[in-house]
Amino acid sequence: MTTYNVPLPPPARGMASIDMRIDDLVAPVESLTHLPGVRVTLVAPEGTLAMSTIPQARAQETFDGFITRSGRRDLAPAAEALRGHHPTYFYHLDSNSERMRFTVVEPVGDSGWTLLVGESYDLIMDRFDRVLLLIMAASLVLALLGTLLVRKVGSQISRPVEELTHSALEFVAGENDAPLAHVDRRDEVGVLARTLDNARRSIRRQLAEIEQMGAARQKLESELSIARDIQMAMLPQGRTIDRGHEHPEAQALLEPAKAVGGDFYNFIERAGSELWFVIGDVSDKGVPAALFMARAMSMLEVAIQTATSPAHALVEGSRRLARNNETCMFATVLCGRIDVRTGTMSLASAGHEPPLLLRGDGQVELLPVANGPPLGFEVSDAFPLWHGAPVPGDCLLAYTDGVTEAFDLAGRRAYGLERLKQAMAGHTLGATEACTRLLADVQRFVGEAPPSDDTTILAISRAHDLDIAGAEAHAVGAKGETSVHISVAHSSVDVARMTDAIDALLAHHGASVAAIRDARLIVEEVACNAVEHATTAESPLELKARVDEGQLWLEFRDRGPAFDPTTHAAPDLDADIEDRDIGGLGVFLVQKLADGIEYQRIEDINVLRITLRLDAAQDMESSA
Repeated sequence: MTTYNVPLPPPARGMASIDMRIDDLVAPVESLTHLPGVRVTLVAPEGTLAMSTIPQARAQETFDGFITRSGRRDLAPAAEALRGHHPTYFYHLDSNSERMRFTVVEPVGDSGWTLLVGESYDLIMDRFDRVLLLIMAASLVLALLGTLLVRKVGSQISRPVEELTHSALEFVAGENDAPLAHVDRRDEVGVLARTLDNARRSIRRQLAEIEQMGAARQKLESELSIARDIQMAMLPQGRTIDRGHEHPEAQALLEPAKAVGGDFYNFIERAGSELWFVIGDVSDKGVPAALFMARAMSMLEVAIQTATSPAHALVEGSRRLARNNETCMFATVLCGRIDVRTGTMSLASAGHEPPLLLRGDGQVELLPVANGPPLGFEVSDAFPLWHGAPVPGDCLLAYTDGVTEAFDLAGRRAYGLERLKQAMAGHTLGATEACTRLLADVQRFVGEAPPSDDTTILAISRAHDLDIAGAEAHAVGAKGETSVHISVAHSSVDVARMTDAIDALLAHHGASVAAIRDARLIVEEVACNAVEHATTAESPLELKARVDEGQLWLEFRDRGPAFDPTTHAAPDLDADIEDRDIGGLGVFLVQKLADGIEYQRIEDINVLRITLRLDAAQDMESSA
């Protein structure tokens, strides 16, 4: 038995006592004794062991006595907690089993009794491991279930978006006829589907419009290309007219700013000895200007057929172009006529840029051609007429404002008339050379800048043959004469005519006797060889000669078999005459005398160009 006494609270006096059986106190904790590895000890207030499952422990023995007797010093922390009546727990090594244990000391309220429960540390960790494994297994199961659930929910949410994305990709790939799903849904997916469907319909409509516009643009570009070809086909080719000793050369170049343009030119031969020419500029660009250009060009061509002068042709063109001109378009025109036999020229201008006269001595003159009103505004019955007679070697140069008003890449500087004069000054130029030189200089000035207007250049140069009897008199008497143009057939007389003309030309320019001799030898060798092998009465040898910057420039043309003298091997001068091949000495002589020699085969024509420095022969003669 055990008795539990509790003093009564004031004002009462005395004690309240209760007697209890020890077995009744032990019974509540006996269930712990059946747990594996558990040791249970119930200690009375005086430190007596009321019950203990610790091996070697004895009932009615004090806990301190048990520690001393059994040598269980590892339980000293429990003894200290008993004496102080406070709870504790600690790990310790069981001196009997040599195993780690975990012991808990817990006072039973204020009764003075204390309960000690000890358990094997390994068993505790095993339970923890099992619990951890269960938790991990449960977590994995929950995670798997959560993943499946999220996947299912996510699939339900993302599938419509994926289908819309697939539809968008199909649309990008060009498959735009398939119906779009989810357009009837009332959630955000439905809003997105309807938005995509509207965008798809709008893009389809715009693509159809772009396709139509592309087809229309392609058709327009094709039509403009055809129109350009037709327009360029309307323009005549350059030509050289042979009338006796006169050989005027006419040439022109046209570069439209767009596919088609408003500039135009024309050459018309009339009455066997008249060369008429026209250059014009319409007030606009593009298709309207091209149509008005075709009209103006046709009407002026008709007017020239019956006109008595360029002024008369412009009067008739003014009358025709002003009729039914509701668009109020106009054209500036320069019209001219040259008598091929006499070289006399007359010009009339309808508001056009004044032409230049490039003299044979390199001087450039601005012709004082008075202007009349442009064609197309109103009918005009009077245009001032200019008369002149360019001498052989001169070249008339006409142009449109696309030349003088061509701007550089910065758009600040125009080409201008002064730059044009400087580009053409100091040179003796034929019509073709004048056109190409001016166009190249304008293009070099403009660079990469887009053209601001159509560019048209027209040139007419005058060349004159010198006959045998009057060759020297003509060369000396024509002030500024720098060139001759001679055709020979197939006789020695014709060759002599050609060499005599060269002699007269060089004598006029004060060339030395040595230079005249070398030039005569070159011309004689080339001409004799051509007469023997290449020329006929129908296909004569043609020579153009000019003096420029102290050099004689020679150009020979014939329609004989192809022959390149620059590739001809030099003869063996050391060999005996009997062993030496026939021929080759003349070509060798020309190569030795000339300063430059160049050969080309152009459209079944042999073209041989030779240059001779006029002071070279004199230097060689002086050194000798």
